[in-house]
Amino acid sequence: MMGVHFADQFLVAFVVGLIFIAFFAWDRFHTRQSASLDFRYRVMKEVDVANLGGTPALRQAYLIYVVTLLFLYIAMTFFGKLIVQTLNELKVVGVQVDASSLQFDSPQWPLMLAFGFAGLAPLVPQLRIAEGWLFQRAYRAVGIPVRINETTRNLLSIIDAAATGRPDDAPNLIKELKQRAKRIRSTVDESWAATCVSPWKLEDGINQIAQLELLMAWAKGRRGAWLGSEVSEAVRQLEQKLASEADDLLDGFERRLSESADSKVARRQKYVIETFEHAHILRDELASILAVYVERDPDPHDSSEEPEKLYSAPGLHELLNKADPPNRAGTGPETGMLIAVFLTIPIYALFTWQRLYAPLTPRATSDSLTVVIATAGIGALLLLSIFWLPILVAFATRQHFYDERKWITEARRDRPAYIKQHLMTLVIAVGVSVFCLSGVAALWAFLITRDVSTFQALLVQGSSPFLLNIASMALFVIPVAWFTIRSADARVSGQSAIGLGLSSALFLLLCQTIHLAFWTDARSCMKDAKFLSDLFASGCFTYYSGLDFFIMPTLAFLAAVVFGNPWRNGRSTEKPTSLLPTGATGATYALALAFLVLQAPWVTAQETPAKLEVKVGFRADVEPFSYKVSSDGGEQPGLQPIYKGFLADLCYWIFDGGDYSVKDVPVTALDRFQKMSSGQIDVLCDPVTVRFSQTVDPLTLHPRHSDRTEAGIFSPIVFATGVSYLQRRDRNLGSSVLIGYVAGTTAEDVLTDLCKVDLFGVVPVDERSERSLMCDAALTVRRISLISLCDEEFIIYLSREERTVITEKCAEPPETSQLMRTAFYSQLLKDVEKVAVEEDASIKGRLEHAGGSKKAQLDEASRQWKQIIDQTRSCENGDLTCNPNWLLSHLGNICSGAVPTSQDGASERAADYWKRTTYRYCPFKSHDELIKWFCESNTKNAGMVYLGDREIILGKLQTWNDGHVAKCVVADEDGAGDLTYEPYAIMVKKPKNPEEMERLNNIAEIVKRRVYEFFSFSSFARAKFDTYFLGLRKDRTMSTALAYLFLLNGIEDERRFVFPVRENGIVETQQK
Repeated sequence: MMGVHFADQFLVAFVVGLIFIAFFAWDRFHTRQSASLDFRYRVMKEVDVANLGGTPALRQAYLIYVVTLLFLYIAMTFFGKLIVQTLNELKVVGVQVDASSLQFDSPQWPLMLAFGFAGLAPLVPQLRIAEGWLFQRAYRAVGIPVRINETTRNLLSIIDAAATGRPDDAPNLIKELKQRAKRIRSTVDESWAATCVSPWKLEDGINQIAQLELLMAWAKGRRGAWLGSEVSEAVRQLEQKLASEADDLLDGFERRLSESADSKVARRQKYVIETFEHAHILRDELASILAVYVERDPDPHDSSEEPEKLYSAPGLHELLNKADPPNRAGTGPETGMLIAVFLTIPIYALFTWQRLYAPLTPRATSDSLTVVIATAGIGALLLLSIFWLPILVAFATRQHFYDERKWITEARRDRPAYIKQHLMTLVIAVGVSVFCLSGVAALWAFLITRDVSTFQALLVQGSSPFLLNIASMALFVIPVAWFTIRSADARVSGQSAIGLGLSSALFLLLCQTIHLAFWTDARSCMKDAKFLSDLFASGCFTYYSGLDFFIMPTLAFLAAVVFGNPWRNGRSTEKPTSLLPTGATGATYALALAFLVLQAPWVTAQETPAKLEVKVGFRADVEPFSYKVSSDGGEQPGLQPIYKGFLADLCYWIFDGGDYSVKDVPVTALDRFQKMSSGQIDVLCDPVTVRFSQTVDPLTLHPRHSDRTEAGIFSPIVFATGVSYLQRRDRNLGSSVLIGYVAGTTAEDVLTDLCKVDLFGVVPVDERSERSLMCDAALTVRRISLISLCDEEFIIYLSREERTVITEKCAEPPETSQLMRTAFYSQLLKDVEKVAVEEDASIKGRLEHAGGSKKAQLDEASRQWKQIIDQTRSCENGDLTCNPNWLLSHLGNICSGAVPTSQDGASERAADYWKRTTYRYCPFKSHDELIKWFCESNTKNAGMVYLGDREIILGKLQTWNDGHVAKCVVADEDGAGDLTYEPYAIMVKKPKNPEEMERLNNIAEIVKRRVYEFFSFSSFARAKFDTYFLGLRKDRTMSTALAYLFLLNGIEDERRFVFPVRENGIVETQQK
């Protein structure tokens, strides 16, 4: 994942946060709606939406709300640092955050976000405003307040018209209102209120009170058998409360009219006006309660029951007949679809595990649980982006038109408006799908790439970029959304939707075929077969992603025919069918179909052609070429690559998408060629210098066979650099120089030359004639160091017999006789004696010109060297005390901070005589150990040198400084000049027998061809270089040799990697 690895604790915290937000968002969404929305009527303020008959609409609004929250939560969890830094750069007022104070990679981060979204949002003004707006949009998107407002206004307009006697088809309603108005008018005319207000205000107030009285009478039980048990008790209680308030108002008004008038006219006028206004408000409130009843239990115009049996108030029946029919849009299929999509996850996982569905990348193996889960997860996200979210917004748009009484269900009623509405809904659904699919494409590319350049290339470049390929799946939304909406309208009208469901599935199948043919050039799986005709041939079900051809049409059919509850036909005393059982039923159908597919013999017979395995050896410590990035060391298989770097990426790229799957094998500088010769690796992905000449064995000083050329063959050169060095600490004349390097590398070849020419300028003038002696002593100590480390990896230079002796010696330290009786050790003792003799002769030469304390020091030094000479000669004659540790203690292994000791243990006196310029070669097994020694060593009065290939030592220095507070200070952070020319190549094992000849030759051919293709795709190759070699200041450039190498290796036209290739192999170019 672009070198990113999420810790298990972080992912667990993320999942917990998801659940936390989904659960508590519902609670806040459910309880805060009255406070966050500007509802007009008390029934919407004091009664939960679920009790108003709006449970499906509330569920739809909640889905819109929670999806928005989860999108923000996921974005902030994984891209929070980038978002915060961007906002800080934009200097948005009120949201300035110190990014350095937040631990974006800590498991606390997703939990903190979840708690913030779920409970702390009201404390932040910006979030509170945004959340309030989101509540408004979510509720209004599904028509929760609009629907009741519309029905209430409709009922009031009918009642107002009936008060004037206008509707001829509502005689009972008109009669009841006229009778009540007449009685109230006679009471008012006989009282003092007749002269308090103008005649038209008085007439309007009388009508308001008459209507209130009628609604109050209906509320007190004159509705008969209407309505049923659908309305909640909370609504009934509020209705009775309003009826009691209305009753108190009317009783008080009549009592006041029967009393004597107030002496002040203004006070009388105020009372009458306030009474009329209060009556108007209560009338509207009772009408809103009636609107809830109409929405919850609409008047069945086709009921077989007689109106006089159903209603005790004929006027109420006429009012309901005159009212517009309630909203019958019903509930959409989004909830059932959501359940079905989640139930497809185990299906995709099972098919991936059985190799019947291709994993996210050909390099991944289906045996890995991580691969299976990731593939199933991406499949579910694709289904959510194609089915659930587009259907959710499409039905929300449809609901909006329904609430405004503008939705047209049949084209014959108003064809232009019908086409306009449906096309608008379709465009919105497709747009949402394109946006979501683009996000899935980016996530997919993120999961399977290792760096930014590869991510960008995979996402937007090439003949089949993820962004276009996956986003174009929005084509599938067209038949799904179109036929699902038409099916819902048909089901509202009581028509069968099976034909529309089948049409949706078939047209979706056609879109899938077109999409696959376009992006694969209609290539068939089997040779000489037609496209898709070989779907059920061996391995082709996986090649075509055949599971999608069953899952997607099935979901399209279920969305149109099974999911959702568009309309309840006729009056029923039972509650409407819950959406969840309907969705579960459809999901059960989908699972049953998948079970049948699994049981079909032609599917179970499918076998994905197994890829051949190629064992590639990677180094873990040579950044920026190859280094380990997997936190678990690669022990858990999955999509996360174990190694990263310029060469590691190149090796993965070489075999990516081909016939081979890469098996990562760790190697070191010491065992890489041995592992290749023994067949433990087929390809060595390591900065190996191309060398064909023989080298000198650092232990025996004899020419040895070239391990490189014997082990494998070189690819074309892939990089060019040179041996360089970093230096720190003392560079004064007479100070020692400690040169650290990795054993088994070409850095060994320049050690002696560095000493002989005194490259570091530390040898005083009076000692320059002894530089050869210094170098011989350094070489001898180095040879002893290789043995004394007691590490078998350091003694691979020896013959098998000698290696066995040293291995036994290391296993049983007291048993040293075998080691000391070997021929090479006898020669080593002679070389030690030679060095000691030469050192003693050099001291004697200086004694002739010395005096005072200097003469005493030289006498002591001469005495010590004579002791070494005598002891070494006795060992040659059979004394077994001259083991490697004894030799090092007397010669001085200052690489580890040790100083030579005298025979009587006078170490301080020995240190005094040892004050002279000294070169020491310090071998290490890996660059990790070497950089630690280089930056942490406590050795005093010595210059520290880190010798190695330029890019490697600079990469190690940068890694060290990035990971430590105390920086490793060096003389030149860009390194010294190149001391050698080091061309790198990838190596392929030489075949040892006819059986492996063909396989290894094929691998070598692939490596050679793909290396040239890599450099031919120059923009991609250069992006890789920029990723790993620009340095912290982004100011490093290619050396001249490397720049020419990039040019010379680019033998193909880069357009072959940018523009698509026709069937005849000619590259298409842009027409100008």
